[in-house]
Amino acid sequence: MKRPYFLKDIKKEFNSICSANALALDFQPNKSEFQIFKNIFVDREYADYFPFYQSNCIIDAGAHYGYFSLFAAINSQLGSRIIAIEPSSTNLSQLKKNIDHNSHYCIEPLQKALTPRDGTVTLMEGRSVNHSLVANPLLQVTRSINVEGISLGSLIRMYNLEKVDFLKMDIEGGEYQVVKETPSEVFSKIQTISLEFHDLKDPRNNGNTLISPIIDLGYSIVKFHYEPTNLGLNYGKIIATRP
Repeated sequence: MKRPYFLKDIKKEFNSICSANALALDFQPNKSEFQIFKNIFVDREYADYFPFYQSNCIIDAGAHYGYFSLFAAINSQLGSRIIAIEPSSTNLSQLKKNIDHNSHYCIEPLQKALTPRDGTVTLMEGRSVNHSLVANPLLQVTRSINVEGISLGSLIRMYNLEKVDFLKMDIEGGEYQVVKETPSEVFSKIQTISLEFHDLKDPRNNGNTLISPIIDLGYSIVKFHYEPTNLGLNYGKIIATRP
């Protein structure tokens, strides 16, 4: 009989992953998001087409607790810039603590939502930490709050970025508007996009409808797949890069 996966097992594995990656993280505040942590550092969810060991400029949109930002920092040259965007004050608080414990890496947190245009937007907070700007079948809304949205163009100007080597985007359904409404000259500064798309039960907004706009922006699609959820919904991954 298979032994149950107890909390002490999770803690042991968490500490082992931290040790293997020279990370300083506290288990207790991160334990609820262990699976996301493991997806990034063990399953290497964002490793495909990542510019390893280079001097990088990276945007982490939907930074959550900062796990991908830390992965990006560890796997880039020291002095690389990682900009971590997260609209939720709760998530951002833990993100900052995780960054502070690994302060030798250059990660710059920003409390904003990535949006097609600048301005105040409504963030729907759910029971989990996966909050959203758009109605989502997975989201059990507990409250709605106003947050500041920033466009990719404004973000690039704000940080005076000449080039973005890797854009990770996990913004819980907001990806459709950002991809389809951001001017092409903004995307011309971004080499590689790795995004999750989410099931909105909308024929206009699903993974298939993102392919043509991304190709029109000058990218080649190098990875595209759907994955079912345990609730019968669909989400997936698109990776696109410039030749």
